Amino acid sequence: MSTLSMSKADQLICDEFDLYEYGTAYVVTMPNGYRFVLSNSTNEQNEKLERMGATIEHLSELGG
Repeated sequence: MSTLSMSKADQLICDEFDLYEYGTAYVVTMPNGYRFVLSNSTNEQNEKLERMGATIEHLSELGG
């Protein structure tokens, strides 16, 4: 969600706590439960991780 399309209530929270949209992160969970975060990811990397049995969750830093 972009800060431009958020509700007024959410905008007030962001303003009050000085929160800004920065980018995205990827939470990678390996089959053994080990988890780590990628700040940059490519389709090639994602495909390789998924072939290894990983699941990848895309997170935006604001919104959903």
